[in-house]
Amino acid sequence: MVEHLLQGAAARRAEYARRRKYNYEKTINPKLREEYEADGWIHIEELKSGSKMRKAKSHDEILENRIWCILYQLGYPLLNEGRRFEIPIAKKNGTTVTKQIDVFAKDDETVVVIECKSCDAMSERSLRKDISEFVGVRKEISNHIRRHFGASFKPKILWAFATWNVIWSKTDLALAEQNNVAVIKDREIRYLEEISKSLRSAGRYQFHAEFFAGQKIPQLEGKTVPAIATKLGGYKAFIFCANPQDLIKLSFVNHRDLRDPAGAPSYQRLLKQGRLKKISQFLGDGNFFPNSILISFHKKIRFDLSEKSYDKSSQFGTLYLPSSYKSCWIIDGQHRLYGCALSDSAPQSITVIAFEKIPETLEANLFATINREQQRVQKRLLDELEGELKWDSPIAKEQLGAIAARAIDLLSAETGGPFFDRLCPAGMGPTDSQNLTLPQIKTAVLQSGLLGRFSKATNALIPGACTGRNNEESLNRLVELFDWYFKKLRAANSGRWEAGRSGFLRTNFGVAGHIRLLGEACQYVEASTRQTLAELSMRQLQEQLDYVVAPVVDYISRTPDATFGSRFKVEFGSGGARTYFFELCRIVKQSVTDFEPEGLKEHVRETSAEVIAESERRWRWINETVHDHVVTVLEENYGDNFFQAGILNKDIKNSCYQKMNDDPPGQQKSPEVYLDFIHLKKVVEQKENWKLFSSTLNIQLPEEKRGKAKYLYWFDRINEIRKIFAHSYGRKLDEEDAETLAFVEESLRERLPDYVSQS
Repeated sequence: MVEHLLQGAAARRAEYARRRKYNYEKTINPKLREEYEADGWIHIEELKSGSKMRKAKSHDEILENRIWCILYQLGYPLLNEGRRFEIPIAKKNGTTVTKQIDVFAKDDETVVVIECKSCDAMSERSLRKDISEFVGVRKEISNHIRRHFGASFKPKILWAFATWNVIWSKTDLALAEQNNVAVIKDREIRYLEEISKSLRSAGRYQFHAEFFAGQKIPQLEGKTVPAIATKLGGYKAFIFCANPQDLIKLSFVNHRDLRDPAGAPSYQRLLKQGRLKKISQFLGDGNFFPNSILISFHKKIRFDLSEKSYDKSSQFGTLYLPSSYKSCWIIDGQHRLYGCALSDSAPQSITVIAFEKIPETLEANLFATINREQQRVQKRLLDELEGELKWDSPIAKEQLGAIAARAIDLLSAETGGPFFDRLCPAGMGPTDSQNLTLPQIKTAVLQSGLLGRFSKATNALIPGACTGRNNEESLNRLVELFDWYFKKLRAANSGRWEAGRSGFLRTNFGVAGHIRLLGEACQYVEASTRQTLAELSMRQLQEQLDYVVAPVVDYISRTPDATFGSRFKVEFGSGGARTYFFELCRIVKQSVTDFEPEGLKEHVRETSAEVIAESERRWRWINETVHDHVVTVLEENYGDNFFQAGILNKDIKNSCYQKMNDDPPGQQKSPEVYLDFIHLKKVVEQKENWKLFSSTLNIQLPEEKRGKAKYLYWFDRINEIRKIFAHSYGRKLDEEDAETLAFVEESLRERLPDYVSQS
């Protein structure tokens, strides 16, 4: 066991550096590239030292690493090394076998033993056998831990199953609960990752509170403090001073940023490492905090009266601190408590006002009142908190807003997910990395109808595809649907997604447009199949939606950046999300012809004239630019006699001379002026001329296969489009034509910079 436990901070850091990556990377001899590619490796780039290759880790290894990294960031001093950590198990027949443990961690008070199970995609999986086997060896593992670390070490042990993309059955959940096996599913993993990322080692107290809630803390047994019992606002309260290092062990901070529905309404901001350091420095300089922190005891507190006060509203006595995890919730002053408890200076007592067993909604309202009146928290944060407080509102619309906001926060906390760390924090300006804002996306969720729509006649809620039997089920369905869909978009073109604002995909308008598209796709499927989508499992819902959204995913995958940008570069003030949404609908309608959301026809009418005018401008620019470029290059290389020396095709020459002679005398121009656009292609591909134009006019269209020596088909496509403008009767410009013009123009502007300024 000792051999596979990491000793020292340097060893833990090295293991963390290996585990935090989702891929393996190595540099190999270029001659071995095909062999590696056959084994699933992807070529990244060529280096002087060889070919750099990458291979994705398996989903089960990724899950183990994520859980391990959480515990590392929480500051556990002892962790397992690698994936082969084993503990010996003695059998009844006297033999000894080993049990492999996925994740093992230990500190002075606790031990964590976690089994990890994952699926590549969201699916049902029976874990009954795994749970039974886990429970069956638990006693042997526990005994071995105590033998290894000494009889005096009597830790609280967390036995847990961490799963990802696993749909648990009710019987398996019941079995785990009966045997005190904690279940850490997708949502809880996101929750813990956010804690560990934000709080680091300080978050271990939160972790203990979450998984050892109610269990005794031996070090606090029988601890007392002098206190005053009184009433505030009609509620029982105590005023006392306590050692912050004692108080923090039994405390829990209900962070609103984590949006844990089990703790609704959540109200606190996340603790900031930078602020904790400043507080520690402040205390280290000999300073102190004269104001109280505000807490709530979630259990009845023993208070022994010692003497009576002349004021009957206040009594003096001895208060027994609760001695169990998560028995004290911090309402206000979390940074002061953590800062004092983690300070290297001598422990200072901290002044506390504590309520006893007040409603959690009152806790949140007290927090909001304190910070609103003292103007210590941004109004934007308080506005979002207002939505949190409406999780159980009797007004259905307010509940939907709370569900939408929580879903967005949960998605932003999923490490490696499409929205991870992409939301702009309150009080900060947007960046390319964090360019999404919660209010705009939340509005799109409500407009989409995914959580339901209100009948204009009755104002009653008509269920949507993500409407569940309760708010938590609705939240989970919405998160799973967005996670599935936006991962498809990111996978279709990861570079465009990661580019943020400049990619025109992961923007407020873009995300809002796609959310509204999902809503319309659900309505379309429901109407065409006569199903109630809210009754389908999430897997069934995704299967039903897949063919509707497939054209959009394909478009994002195959469309060049220039073409995509010209279509989805939505200007502010132009109904951005609405315009983006209807452009997505037009893409769907090309394949799903009866897809007709309300307002799409009007949008097409409004934009078709603009598209035609812009396309005709593009065609004229392409025609003039290519013509001028070809003539200029020929003249530079063949001299004044370029028309005769550089064009060997007699039919082209005769055609030009014929057109020249058709013009009246005095209006005739040089023969090269009469070159048709399709003539230019033949001149360019002429063997003697190709080397002159291969770097500028060799343009591969997105639909063309690789491997050709010459890419000149774009001349034919542009020539066909030309006929639409020259002879419009019976011809119509379609979206593919407009995209081709946009692509060719952008390609030419990149290759012919001298022509960029031309309109």
